Amino acid sequence: MAFYLPQFYPFPENDAWWGKGFTEWTNVTKATPLFDGHYQPHLPTELGFYDLRVRETQHEQIALAQQYGVDAFCFHYYWFSGKRLLDKPVDAYLADKSARMPFCLSWANENWTRRWDGAEQHMLISQNYEPGYEISFIESVVPFFRDDRYLRVDGRPILLVYRPQQLPNPAQALEIWREHCRKIGIGEIHLVAALTHGNLDYESLGFDAGVEFPPHNMVVQNINREVTTFDSFRGMFVDYADVAGNYLGRDYRDKKIYRTVVPSWDNTARIRDRAVAMLAATPDNYERWLRAATSRTMVERAPNERLVFINAWNEWAEGCHLEPDRKFGRAFLDATLRVKESKSVLDDVFDRHPFRTDAGTSLAVSSGAIWKADSPVQRFAATKLKIQGMLANAPVAYWVARCGFRAARAAARPIRSLWRRSPFLNNSSSAPTATFPLVLQSVALARAARQVQTRGELFASKNDAILTAYPGRAVTSKSVEVTAGCGATKLDRLKELFAEKSFDAVPFQFGRFLNCVAHSRAIGVITQGGAIIEESIIVYRYVYQDLNLLDYLDEEDGKYILLFNEFKFIDEDVLLPLHSSFAFGHVIFDAIPQILFWENEIKENRLKVVLPNDAPLWVRGILATWGFLPHHFLILPHTPFRFRSAMVCNSLTTGTTYYPNPDSLAQYALQPALPTASETPQLIYLARDRANTYSNRFIDNEPEVISALEALGFTAIDPSKLPYVDQMELFRNAKVIVGAHGSAFANIIWCRPGTKLVDLTPDDWVGYWNDLGITEMWLSRTCTLFSLDYEVVVCRSQMVESPFPGQPHLTQRHVTSQVDTDTLVQRVRALLKVVEL
Repeated sequence: MAFYLPQFYPFPENDAWWGKGFTEWTNVTKATPLFDGHYQPHLPTELGFYDLRVRETQHEQIALAQQYGVDAFCFHYYWFSGKRLLDKPVDAYLADKSARMPFCLSWANENWTRRWDGAEQHMLISQNYEPGYEISFIESVVPFFRDDRYLRVDGRPILLVYRPQQLPNPAQALEIWREHCRKIGIGEIHLVAALTHGNLDYESLGFDAGVEFPPHNMVVQNINREVTTFDSFRGMFVDYADVAGNYLGRDYRDKKIYRTVVPSWDNTARIRDRAVAMLAATPDNYERWLRAATSRTMVERAPNERLVFINAWNEWAEGCHLEPDRKFGRAFLDATLRVKESKSVLDDVFDRHPFRTDAGTSLAVSSGAIWKADSPVQRFAATKLKIQGMLANAPVAYWVARCGFRAARAAARPIRSLWRRSPFLNNSSSAPTATFPLVLQSVALARAARQVQTRGELFASKNDAILTAYPGRAVTSKSVEVTAGCGATKLDRLKELFAEKSFDAVPFQFGRFLNCVAHSRAIGVITQGGAIIEESIIVYRYVYQDLNLLDYLDEEDGKYILLFNEFKFIDEDVLLPLHSSFAFGHVIFDAIPQILFWENEIKENRLKVVLPNDAPLWVRGILATWGFLPHHFLILPHTPFRFRSAMVCNSLTTGTTYYPNPDSLAQYALQPALPTASETPQLIYLARDRANTYSNRFIDNEPEVISALEALGFTAIDPSKLPYVDQMELFRNAKVIVGAHGSAFANIIWCRPGTKLVDLTPDDWVGYWNDLGITEMWLSRTCTLFSLDYEVVVCRSQMVESPFPGQPHLTQRHVTSQVDTDTLVQRVRALLKVVEL
């Protein structure tokens, strides 16, 4: 929901106060830059310098807002003891029933002064709160409450009050409003206090909830010293990343406070050298803040209370608008839509203003520690805001206190400049120091640190430690029926591999390494003792050596050489679950079991899940099935970082992929709750889009295969095109599944016991990677674990080898298969005889 300013048309009072024809655009167009590179003025593009008396304008605004995921407008409402100002736009909106956009009102109950030109004592129109104002005011908004478009929370019309602390007796006024609304048939109302001008409370004032109103009540250090202005400057420059981090660090789990995000803020157009301006207010940074605020709202608020406010839709004179401008166009709207549709793929590292290249790393996520932070700067700023709020109704006392504060601040400025820095930045001076040896020793994860027995012991350890989550054990796999199609070879080898046998399931282990270095893909994990974890390097040392992912390491005579020692520090405890591949099967069998093991710690904000910024969106979509939200992840670019601690698992290599630990996979049988049966087909063929297939394995005569199976009652479906909950349901309800060998079968973890699976395996895949590339190593053993009936039809195939583009030392293999449809139909008919449909 976006706040909406209606001051874009001339009216008599503004003509008298500011000159004939004054509108908000008057200030906007007069703005000039304060420093070299300062973005001023903010000027509109496609909507132009509109006049809100023109009805088409609001229709264009509604269409644009709805196109980009803005669900409602919150109109600023101006009422002064019975006199209404800026009322034409909102009245026209109420009268025009074709404007199908939900809306609500926010009473801007403050005095109007000549603050814009420095004359704050010159009153233009005041809020007098005359006797009986309560009924007069609430009666003025009742027609809006009765409109079917008016926004409601749990069925109650929502009303915001901008300066609730200025109401003479807030609790009494609110009770009068509530009783009057009950009496006239409106029913209960939802009253929200804006947290502005030092007010941080809503409960004691009698409100149902509060709403953030940035930049009000922000607690950040200014960066004025880092900006060289053209003229003297008495305002405040702040870094957008600091502001976002400050608001995101606030814990509202025990409060009913709605979060608010600003796309940018710079009120130079109104108050010039006294402005507050956020630097580096870019669409990317806004997207990071909005995504994190939305994610937190999903945890903090009940489903019918999940409101996120945006300040604002059109505050042009305060440099605060979603509407398209000449610099960014629709970029802020694009960012809004990406977050709304869960398609945001940006990393969580805020961009800094060029003035602040050495300011450290600030993130769009925050740990539990930042919620408990209580630095001297925070205490000072909070005390200042509280005093401001207490003195708001005593102008003389406020003026005396303000003069005294400014005099004291001026006297202390030379001393403060010696230690000034933002408390919300992970600067190198605040991070633990570490210098790693230049020559690193490769060590297997199991031998890299001491073993501990419990999760609690792992987290409490002051040193690196290893936890065995699931021990290794012997598992017996069932024998598999193997049938060869016409022309297929290697049948005997497959029968040998698929005979009933025991195998050793690899232990599932986690290492927690303090103050360590790691890449976002868990590459090259370096402990503070100078060891490089073997599992984090074994694949990459020959597969990715030309991709520059390991540009901080070199290999020489079997040893690893560290090329530099400076790494950005991230003050978080993290889990690094993703390895070399984003193939669906790798994510299902390797990454998600790790995340599920630490589910409680992640959801308690004790641990962040690191995802590289090129991880497909469907990875987060799958994890959403278990209730994981964007703020549980830390999305990072492809670069090494130094973490407060990093957790890595021995399933980083393909070695454990094909020997799945049965206990780790058994977690899938426990959560989330499996969907109930529905009308999804019971006989399915797993079709795969060639463009989305990572394996380079294809079936040449797939149309013929599909036609033959459809004649038997099968439905061809590409599961990757379905939401993950629908994929779960599809596999849960299937009785017989036929498909090409590969990751598409990973969803068999959702199948009911006894489900029949037919895997079309190319004969050229037999023996590839010393038999690690065939189904027996993971698919048949998973079928044993979940009591599924699995068989293989071997297909004649042809493998073509060629160098990887840009990686001539590597070989890529394209495998095309020809399925013998007669053999396949024969096997499927045999299965259908024993299946109860």
